[in-house]
Amino acid sequence: LQGQGVPVAGVDRMRLSLPLAVQDLVAAMRFALQPHDDLTLANLLTSPLIGWDYQQLDDAADGRLGVDDKAKSSLWRHIQRQDGVAERLEPLRNILNMAGYAGPHGFLEALLSGPLGGRAKLIARLGDAARDPIDELLHQSMQFERRHGRSLNHFLQWFDANDIETKRDQDVTSDAVRILSIHGSKGLQAPIVILADADFSKELGRDPDPILTGATLANAIELPMLPLNKSLQLSAVIDETAAARTCALAESKRLLYVGMTRAERVLCATGIAPKILPKTNPSWLTRMAVGARDMHADEVTDDPIWGEYGSTLHLRRGAKAKSAVKRATPHAMPTPLPDWAHKPAPVEARPLKPLAPSHDVDDAVLAVPTPPSLSRDAAMRRGTLIHALFERLSGVDAAVRRSSALAWLGHEAADLDGDAQLDIVDNVLRVMEDARFAAIFGPDARGEVGFSALVGDRVIAGSIDRLLVRDGVVDIIDFKSGHHIAQAIADIPTGYLRQMSAYVSAISVIFPQHAVRAHLLFTAGPRLFTLDTATLDAHKPNLATT
Repeated sequence: LQGQGVPVAGVDRMRLSLPLAVQDLVAAMRFALQPHDDLTLANLLTSPLIGWDYQQLDDAADGRLGVDDKAKSSLWRHIQRQDGVAERLEPLRNILNMAGYAGPHGFLEALLSGPLGGRAKLIARLGDAARDPIDELLHQSMQFERRHGRSLNHFLQWFDANDIETKRDQDVTSDAVRILSIHGSKGLQAPIVILADADFSKELGRDPDPILTGATLANAIELPMLPLNKSLQLSAVIDETAAARTCALAESKRLLYVGMTRAERVLCATGIAPKILPKTNPSWLTRMAVGARDMHADEVTDDPIWGEYGSTLHLRRGAKAKSAVKRATPHAMPTPLPDWAHKPAPVEARPLKPLAPSHDVDDAVLAVPTPPSLSRDAAMRRGTLIHALFERLSGVDAAVRRSSALAWLGHEAADLDGDAQLDIVDNVLRVMEDARFAAIFGPDARGEVGFSALVGDRVIAGSIDRLLVRDGVVDIIDFKSGHHIAQAIADIPTGYLRQMSAYVSAISVIFPQHAVRAHLLFTAGPRLFTLDTATLDAHKPNLATT
């Protein structure tokens, strides 16, 4: 089929060691480990990867033998001594250079996609049928690396010791001939189906080998029997042979049914008839021809091209069926790849680390240990608990907020005494029950909203305590739960102002059609500050150098 220019998808089951593309790639791996193996090197040189013809190989090996056989040099040493071969041997030296550090998958990927262009060369020589074996070899090498490590030598040992067979996924949409066994074709259909070798099968031309099973013998063993003349056979052997013949015939009919029903429009059965036709068990072609005539099929023909012993049967469904013969069209010359396709991809610039404005705030400002009896860690934990209660209580009915807050603290902060828990709950409820902050904790606001946005050439990421979007305005509110309370905007720590300015820059990118307002809520007061534009602009971080 390939010789006639007919696209072919290959067989349904594939032994990975048999395709030529795989053998060429394995030869390159063997050469990398043992360059003085003459047969391996000869196979590699004449493969599409290197591209020598046999005359070039013969010329390169000329004079390799010395005065006697003991003085002969390896093919690799011999061709390196010749003049004008440095450029021709460069791909081989690159293969040897990879042997010390590349694992099997990296080695194969470098051969196929690197400067050697192995994938394109193999497909150009062997056709599209080489794609699946190449991809399966890459898959097996990747799985080997994950399980056993990145050893080229161990991979070859494993590959040689395991006869890997894979079931290929037959693409029903591809415009190519698919070659399937009857069993492998179950569940598939095609517009045109050809049943090759349907005129005679040796399994139907002779009696099956009889097996005496436990159903016939009292001691319940299986004994294969030599074929004997019926006059010499016991009745048990005759009965067993007849039963085996019946089973084989039934299985043959089932397979014929599967093969015939794969065709959507045209079914073509071909075969070479034997000189002596079996008296019993007619062939598939005979059965189909008789059935077609009985059903008055549209077309039943004998094809003269098969000669004296050949016959072909065409069955078409409907008068509008397309011709079963499609003239092969020559393959168009492949378009040459541009120069950049043969060069390594440029190294991408490493992106800047995302800017998290809340991390830039001075830790000493975030949790001022007031009263002095609170340690720094205790103050930070207190702030975390307050933030968590704001998030959880916003959707809780006001009548049960206090009991819900105490129950949650009793579980999450059981080590705190009752007074400390009450102090935290009082702070939270004092803010949430203040009419000035009703909208912040209302149903339209969202809590703990994570965000990220690209501002200039830098990503800003963070989490907003409360976010309220309404009437073309976005309000962002950040809670400050330390005991320190600013009395005016001028008293607010610089770290807080830088943080809110960065937040506003990011939210403005996310909501470009909205005005963005920033607020700081000191929960110990409670006191809410709305930051004006001039203050935010004055503390806007220099993103290009941060």
